[in-house]
Amino acid sequence: MKSWKAKSKQLETEIFALYLACKHPRTPWYAKALAALIIGYAFSPIDLIPDFIPLLGYLDDLILIPAGIAFLVKIIPKDILEECRSKAKSNFYFHSFFRCSLLFRSSTVSMSVKGFRV
Repeated sequence: MKSWKAKSKQLETEIFALYLACKHPRTPWYAKALAALIIGYAFSPIDLIPDFIPLLGYLDDLILIPAGIAFLVKIIPKDILEECRSKAKSNFYFHSFFRCSLLFRSSTVSMSVKGFRV
């Protein structure tokens, strides 16, 4: 259980660092564009495979979004990413706000999986 908490915290910090990196002025435009596409796809109600198709509906979300994030990490310059990771670890106030927004998003996703309307 301790490793899950540590991995969850690390993932949360990494996502926040990517958010900060996309707002960084030295981040290349193509990385910012890719980040916008990934975020847009994640929050969009339109999917490549509709979610009502059992198992396959969520499979595109489980593959495309993590693959896009992994590619985004590779194309952002390392010095910018390291700077943003250190900011993400030290910025507690905004980090807690970001955590709340992730919690809200995950709760709406779980409610939609269970069949509730938001």
